[in-house]
Amino acid sequence: MSGAVFFVILVQWIAPILLVTTAILVVRRRRLQPDPVTHPRLAHLDRSSLTARWGGLFAGTIVAMIVSPTGRFGLGLILAPSAGALVSLVVLALNEAFVWRSARTPGVAALEDRSQSHYVPTALSRTLAVLGLALTALLLWCWRHQDPNPDELGTVGRSFGWESPVEPTPGLPPVTSIHSAGPFPGTWYSGPLAALLALCMVALAIGLALAISRPRNGSDPAVVAIDDQTRRLTIEAMVASALIAVGAPLASCSALTALAIDDNLPRLALVLGAVALFSIAACAWALAVLIAPGLRTKTVS
Repeated sequence: MSGAVFFVILVQWIAPILLVTTAILVVRRRRLQPDPVTHPRLAHLDRSSLTARWGGLFAGTIVAMIVSPTGRFGLGLILAPSAGALVSLVVLALNEAFVWRSARTPGVAALEDRSQSHYVPTALSRTLAVLGLALTALLLWCWRHQDPNPDELGTVGRSFGWESPVEPTPGLPPVTSIHSAGPFPGTWYSGPLAALLALCMVALAIGLALAISRPRNGSDPAVVAIDDQTRRLTIEAMVASALIAVGAPLASCSALTALAIDDNLPRLALVLGAVALFSIAACAWALAVLIAPGLRTKTVS
């Protein structure tokens, strides 16, 4: 068994274990819950943020299932996780627009200077950046090494192309033979994927801007504590959705590339198998964060 195939099989076993383990850890987090009698607007904010989190995840899952069988040659399977994550990001951003004034006390104003670093989860955002750079580098490499000629079905950008020398004939110049292997994440897959990921990043930027700049009454400690928590959890869900949007196609594209180049570049195939493993582990982590924002609650009056 090749190293690339070994890593792809290992992914199927380790991802569910990581998902369950991370979910248990996340569930154990304690979350503040506002008293609906004392703080009805904050209670509405808390409920709506959780509804948007789980509703976006549910709607995104439905969209991903619809997108999966669409497109030719498995294109829908590559795009489905990012399409579902985009739906989740849009739902979260829309909710922030709808609850814009829920944490604000009428007739009370407070000046605050809120920074993005105070709310954006460091580990999730750094993992997102690393996976985003890795996916960009991989797709550019695949674009440069794809077979420029149409395959047997008349499509370009689905095969890995390489040249090998042919046994020379005396008196004739050296000749090379062109070979191809696939499926391979060339431009056939990376073009639509890049456009979809661009939409995801736009939705993420808008959602972050809405969540961070949403006004509140900063003079009440209870309001500040609960609103800060809600803001952090919402931004956490946005970054986790974006992580799935990037990590899932990175895992699938890494696996496809590893299998296509395994006979010619076995060491690189081994590295890409490890990248696929890490990417799916990161997606399992992000999914667990989305599912369980912290279910142990403490009521604040």
